[in-house]
Amino acid sequence: MCSEGTDWKEVFEYEDGFLVTKEGMKYRKGGEMIGCLNGNGYLHFSFRGKHYTVHRVVYEMHYGKIPEGMQIDHVNGLRTDNRIENLRLVTNQENCFNNTKAKGYYFDKSRGKYLAQIRLDGKTKSIGRFDTEEEARKAYLSAKNKTHVIECRQVCSDSLCSHGCRDTIHKKTFYKDYPRSWL
Repeated sequence: MCSEGTDWKEVFEYEDGFLVTKEGMKYRKGGEMIGCLNGNGYLHFSFRGKHYTVHRVVYEMHYGKIPEGMQIDHVNGLRTDNRIENLRLVTNQENCFNNTKAKGYYFDKSRGKYLAQIRLDGKTKSIGRFDTEEEARKAYLSAKNKTHVIECRQVCSDSLCSHGCRDTIHKKTFYKDYPRSWL
């Protein structure tokens, strides 16, 4: 859930992935960082009786309203890294491509082999049967790299896109930057 007509630039300043209050905000003084960690690992806050996640507000401040049915993905996988260059617009399916815990295979007892599979467009597709777990995993990862591609929807000013179309964003811990009370 996000803005419903709120102009976030009137309420917050954006500072390298953080939302900072402007002067004159009711119940807060200017210059305060906004957000606390929710149970899913995202920074969130309340505004005018509603709950918002920081990454969605940061995205809207830069690109406007998030289209219906779309989600905001953290390119590097860190839910607390809300720098605009780490956020991208994705479909639900594309957001599921980030699942690194999926094995992509199982042992088929009836055939005595490992069956590698992948999901795409709501359908499970068979990759093949393999003698070893390692072969099945390798085949799954190869198929994942070819089929689980996330389209860049940002308007890029340079010839090389920095919104996740190339590996320029590296994982780093952002927790150290937060006040202790957030954790």
